[in-house]
Parts: sequence; structure tokens; C-alpha cells
Amino acid sequence: MKIAWKKSEGNENMKPHTWLLGSLIVLCQLVMTTHSDAAPWDETPCMEIDLVPAAHSLRSIAESSGGKLLVLLQCGRANPGANTGAFIVGSEVERVLEKGVSEVHWINRELVLAERLIPALPPRWEFELVGVPRPWTTPFPMVGLKKMRSVSVNSEGTEIAGLIVGPSGGDFLAVFQLDGFTATRTPVELPPAFQDESWGSVAFDKQSNRVAVAPMLYDASVMSQVSRTFLMNRNSGAVKPLQLSQSRPLFFMDDKIFVIDGRGAMAGCDVESGACNTYFSFASEKKRVEGAVAVGHGQAVVLIRDIPRDPFDIRATEVVLVDLASKTVRSRSALPEGLRIRSVDWMPN
Repeated sequence: MKIAWKKSEGNENMKPHTWLLGSLIVLCQLVMTTHSDAAPWDETPCMEIDLVPAAHSLRSIAESSGGKLLVLLQCGRANPGANTGAFIVGSEVERVLEKGVSEVHWINRELVLAERLIPALPPRWEFELVGVPRPWTTPFPMVGLKKMRSVSVNSEGTEIAGLIVGPSGGDFLAVFQLDGFTATRTPVELPPAFQDESWGSVAFDKQSNRVAVAPMLYDASVMSQVSRTFLMNRNSGAVKPLQLSQSRPLFFMDDKIFVIDGRGAMAGCDVESGACNTYFSFASEKKRVEGAVAVGHGQAVVLIRDIPRDPFDIRATEVVLVDLASKTVRSRSALPEGLRIRSVDWMPN
């Protein structure tokens, strides 16, 4: 399939220093949004804050969703693993591991995938991926699984997709088959137009063989690279773009893919036509969507954050339960002052 736009459109007539400036801006955004410590926090009182009450404040949203939330809460700077707690929130609240957690994802009802920081010699921090089974306290190393971001798991918990960093520093789309605590990487056939691109994010269609991929492509209108979502059929290799010029995929539901558009609103896009419509926008409150996960009964749990607080800090301050059919907000829960939520995942009861 021929993609109807050039990845280098506008580059030919651009002055070298202008192109370089735009690329540096994008690079800074990608780095800082992932590992920023720019927020002016006083860490001393932060160490005295108990994250458990904040997890309890989300119980009503979890119960209304018909399942359990897996949340990663943090106090203080955006440093991965620092002052962080992972919790399973349902009718009760359970802690996942004790400290140093930087990413968490449901695999199935009995297993959580966690990325944590561990000390190493010479003095530095290293990351390791572990599987955490019930009762969520004893981790086991995940054999064969590479450090990755933008993790997405299929409905059976047997496949996981994500972006891993290659030897040259570029991101690569990877899919792994899971068997207990062992992961085996499976080949991913990418269209030629995507093979040399930088990657923004990825999301599995949990019910089929579709994958939403968002490479970073040059946009002449903003003189910079932006994330744009494409739908790829893993069987045929066919690729189709969404009509939005900027977007980041969140999740599939029925015949739609939900994304964050360039304004920070959540849009729903038809998987066949690629046409998109805005579902939820919090721009009037000076807030934007930063994450979301599909939950039961045609709903979604959405993470939103303030604008502008720190443009490089993408952690959320509020959790919202929305109904997708009626496009209405069912309930909202703001975190206590000074606390942030890094991610949310969901599993039915």
C-alpha cells in the first residue's frame, strides 16, 4: 500500500539550521517527557507523604468500572522509580512491590509486569523487568524480555508489544510471546516506509491482529516531527493512516481506535475509514488527556493533567471515568496536592 504523504516533505527547501532546531526541540521533548526532573519539588516533605490514601481515593472509580485498576502513583520529581508506589485498586487496595517501580502493566489476573530500578556497581541505577504474581510482593525475572516503553498486552496476556531501544539508539517495534516468566521475540514485518522511522508509541487491538503504530514523521506546518497514527494489519501488512495529522494511540474498542490528538483531546477514529471525532476535551479547564485505558461496559478511565504546569512533565493529576457511547463524564477523582499518577491499567473482576 502506498502511503499518501512523504516523510521528508518540506525538507528539501529548508535551511539546515532550521531543520536542526526543529529536530532538537522534538528530541528534547521525547527525552524530557520520559525522564524529566525539571519540576521544582522539595523532596523532603514528599518523602513523608503516604501514597496509600491516594490509592484509596480511586476505589469508587475502580468499582464503577466493574474491575480493578493498576495505578502507578508518585510524589515529587518525575524521576522513574523515585518516591513511587504501584497499587491494585478495587474494593480493597493492594501494593505491588515496595519501591523503585517505574512501569506496571497487567498481564492477566494473576500476573503483573513491572519495571523497577535496582542499584548496581559502579554506583548507578539499572532497570529490570520482572513478573509479579499474587500476592504481588515477590518478583521473578522475565527471561528474554527487553526494556521497552509504550507497552501493550493482548487480551489473553500471551503477547506483548512495545518499543525497545536498539544498539544505535533508535526505537524498534517488538512483539514478544509470553509463557509464564519467559518471553520469546517474534518477527514483525514493517512496511518499507516505516523501517527507518523513529517511533512514538504503539497499541494492540486486543481482539484481532491489528496494531496501531505512531512513527515520528516530519510535519512542514510546524517545522518539526510529530507523532501520527497508522493502523497495521499484522497478517496482510496493509497500512492505513488516520485522518488526524497528529495523534498518539491509546486503545481499540469495537470498530474504533481511540487516540490523543495534537490538542490534547481524546478522539475516536473509525478503523475502516480513518475518520476521527473528538470525544472528550478538557481544554476549557486548561487540561489535556495524557493517557487512557478501556474498561468494562463501554467505558474508559482517562488520565488528565494541568496546562501549563510543566510542559515536560506528562504525569496526570486527575482520574476520570467516561462513558464512550454517550460521550459523558461519569465520575472524576483528583489526586491530593503534590501527588501524580504515571499510568493506569485495568482488569475485569
